[in-house]
Amino acid sequence: MNSNIDDLINIAKESVKEIAPNAELVPTLLVETNHTAVESFHPEGYSFLESTNSYKPKNPKFMAIGLVVEGSASLTQAIKSALAQLNVSKYVLVMEGYGTEFTESADRYNGNIRNMPPEDRFDVAVITAVSKGNTPKGFTARIDPAPTEDGLRTLREWEPNTAMGGRLAITNW
Repeated sequence: MNSNIDDLINIAKESVKEIAPNAELVPTLLVETNHTAVESFHPEGYSFLESTNSYKPKNPKFMAIGLVVEGSASLTQAIKSALAQLNVSKYVLVMEGYGTEFTESADRYNGNIRNMPPEDRFDVAVITAVSKGNTPKGFTARIDPAPTEDGLRTLREWEPNTAMGGRLAITNW
């Protein structure tokens, strides 16, 4: 297993392009591992759903695992647990979140953009890519709401996120 992180990033971008117009993005961890490790991975408090129907890696050594956090478990802990138990050296996390052009207004909500009025925020697809022990790479793409009768959302171009970090950019596990 010696591909580079860009292989996983490309799988994520291609998959999001297909998924985002029709559905919200479930937090999904893309890893390079063997299939048996994923099948036996079910820690208490987390549900890990194989998402190979939505994310279509062309190489069978790549796995997409949908993360569903139950109860008081945190997404950060779920990711750390998965990375350690699956013994991977790199991962890509795909999520949907919110962005805003009104950064001063976001400060009034303590940076919790999801609590802002819908007209002041927009949906974004977020990719966080990490090789163990290295600086994370990040990309965001705005998702425009469905403006036409077909009801499909529109994914804009991916932009590099130079300020990648935070609790979900786990670099050591």
